[in-house]
Amino acid sequence: MLFLLHHVLPEHIQVNAPSSPSLYMEATAHLDGERRHDGMLIVLQTLEKAARTPNVANFNQLELNEVFRMENWTTFQNVYGDDKDPFANNDGQVVDAAWADRLLKSTVEIDNIIKISHTLLNVATDLQSQLNSSQERVIAAKRSKGIKSLPDELVARIFQIAVWEQYDDWDITEQAVSLSKVSRRFYNVALGTRSLWTMLGSFSSRLELETLIARAGPNEGFHVSLYINPLLPAPKLNEISVLLIGNINFYTAFADRSQYKAFADHTQLPSAIADASQWRSANAEGCLLFEVLKVCSPFW
Repeated sequence: MLFLLHHVLPEHIQVNAPSSPSLYMEATAHLDGERRHDGMLIVLQTLEKAARTPNVANFNQLELNEVFRMENWTTFQNVYGDDKDPFANNDGQVVDAAWADRLLKSTVEIDNIIKISHTLLNVATDLQSQLNSSQERVIAAKRSKGIKSLPDELVARIFQIAVWEQYDDWDITEQAVSLSKVSRRFYNVALGTRSLWTMLGSFSSRLELETLIARAGPNEGFHVSLYINPLLPAPKLNEISVLLIGNINFYTAFADRSQYKAFADHTQLPSAIADASQWRSANAEGCLLFEVLKVCSPFW
């Protein structure tokens, strides 16, 4: 018996000591358990094999219903597969005892199928949740690794695109400031990318403008939005204008200063901006320091 057991048991529970009764009993119990569950494991293996069928993910509910319709079940065929009416007599009583026996067995079988299916569904749902959680962690790790693997120069370029796409006259620094708060690396890249801080506007405070000008430096091309509103106190607008002119080389997209002078007179732009002595020629400077000057008015 022990010789036979030694050749039948799986390798991980081989009996190496014939004189060990306790080990023999433990191994026998383990083998009986494995044999008892063999049928259940076949169900699981068959289901997993079916799940790997090519294009199974593309099957719609109608196709699955057709595949698993009752007529395809052996349980159904055992009971209803022939044309013989089991209630053929006038009293409606079963006249075929063999059919009644098959009905009872099939009922037990279908109950077991439902029990197994519910268990499989519960376990599969738990496994699905675990797999999805792991997949989310993998995706998060890839994303994190992805941004970490990019050089600062490329990250800076991405920041530029993000900032310009989210440009808002009312809060021109929101996107740049938000990026600088993500991490220490983002902070260093954002502050080192001077072009992120070149958008100036009349809605900003003096302190904000001073901070932006300092971060951008004197050699960047600034983008300025001036909102001309008669309700805005002249000293406030003058203060912003003087700040801009006093810190950067001021230039506009107008063809010449006379055009801008007429424009300034029409909009009553403060004389601090309109004063021709404050302007410098683009040719003299060698670059266009103001790429865009956008002036808005409630009258237009």
